[in-house]
Amino acid sequence: MKKLIILVVAVMLLGVAGADAQARKKATRKSAKATTAAAFDSSQFNGTFANSYSDGIGGTVTDYLTLNFDPATGVATGEHKNERGETRAVKGTLQGRKLICTYVDDGEDFADISIINANTLKCEGFTGTFKRVAGDHVKPEVDIATPVQEAPVDPAYELIKNRNK
Repeated sequence: MKKLIILVVAVMLLGVAGADAQARKKATRKSAKATTAAAFDSSQFNGTFANSYSDGIGGTVTDYLTLNFDPATGVATGEHKNERGETRAVKGTLQGRKLICTYVDDGEDFADISIINANTLKCEGFTGTFKRVAGDHVKPEVDIATPVQEAPVDPAYELIKNRNK
């Protein structure tokens, strides 16, 4: 009988401890969500950003994005400069935590932009991320052709060549 009472008391204590742990876990999740919600700052859309990537033949190309976001209206204007230096005006509206952007000239979709941190934007539709760079208008870097390097000559070849002279 004593064993049964001890067993019942032990089960009750475990149940209370488990419920207490669940309550603490839920409270932690709620505070983490509140911290994440407070961390969103739409003014971080402002600035000039660059996205560099491989051109597929050994070089690197860069796209530039300059945005001017007005938090009062939730509208951003700016320009996208592609790797060839072609510039197109973009316009976007804030929807939730994303800036939905289109090209001004034809209304074609540009990208859905979200903030990763104060210096990084993620644009859906692009590989990689756009990182903040200095300046308002940055000219795309011109890829400089890789200089041709001569292959090293085998010393044995030089010996044979000199012997045949």
